[in-house]
Amino acid sequence: MENFKQSTERYGMSQNVLSLGLKMLARLFDFELCRIYMQPGKPYSFSLTGAYPCVELEDGAGFHQNLHKDLANVDYRWAFERGDECVVNFDEGAIVGYSFTSSLPTRVIEEVEFFFPEWCRYIFADVTTTSYRGLRLAKDRWIVRRDANRKKHLEPPRVVYYINVANSASLKSDKSDGIEAIRLGYCLYVRWRGRIH
Repeated sequence: MENFKQSTERYGMSQNVLSLGLKMLARLFDFELCRIYMQPGKPYSFSLTGAYPCVELEDGAGFHQNLHKDLANVDYRWAFERGDECVVNFDEGAIVGYSFTSSLPTRVIEEVEFFFPEWCRYIFADVTTTSYRGLRLAKDRWIVRRDANRKKHLEPPRVVYYINVANSASLKSDKSDGIEAIRLGYCLYVRWRGRIH
């Protein structure tokens, strides 16, 4: 009961009930309901904090070797091989946060691919290790990504991404980070009788 109270204080009653309901349904069905967002292209209202150095990284081997121990069980060699953009935060040589951006359709899970217009970039695998959450490391990644894109393109591309509706923490941090976004709609997949619908 105490966890429910704390969660309600932090995320609000309606989001807390929605999240709990979706998590209960997920025990019965393999599904995901997500909100899809796009940046409007306006300048950010915040600046680089610089507390944890943030850079674009093109070395896939270096990425995997330097991941913080809590992030080490991932394999993004395929993303580096196809030329996706990777931006990371460092703390004393360890990567404590990362995100990837692609101009190509990207597999979300088996049998599900995310497609988007060619003038957009899809941001995926946007992760900060648990012990560093709340430090707003993602904000620095947004700025470094924007500056890197300005060097490659005449105009920074619009970024699209999605957040699981049951993920209260990501929804709250996305809003509190001050990264203005347009909600485009929702997407849903359900695995039924061994097939994705």
